[in-house]
Amino acid sequence: MSKVAYRAIALDFEFWSKTRKEIQRVHLDQFTTLVQTSRFKRFNVRQRMSKMGILRKLLFALQTDWYHHDTVPLVVEALKTMAQAHFTKDDTIKPIVSYLAANLQEGDCLFYSECPEFN
Repeated sequence: MSKVAYRAIALDFEFWSKTRKEIQRVHLDQFTTLVQTSRFKRFNVRQRMSKMGILRKLLFALQTDWYHHDTVPLVVEALKTMAQAHFTKDDTIKPIVSYLAANLQEGDCLFYSECPEFN
């Protein structure tokens, strides 16, 4: 798949959020495959994933109401996978800190285990 097609289709989280939960799971799991289990994982992380801003797109998807609350953990898992695969100041730390600063309010849960609605 070309970079343009990948950006237009695979990174359209609004589109994928409207599919069945099983399809959303497979879509979000493909990030794990690309950066953890693929034999081209090093190339995928360095040459493709970091330049496409996938982490920022996942953070944006979390800010929206695109994903139903029971699907959010799948998005968070994809986000975690991408953050671990390419953990740098500019590509990972700054976007996550900015997201937290902009979206957390006093009394918000940082972890799903702390949030009653996810237990």
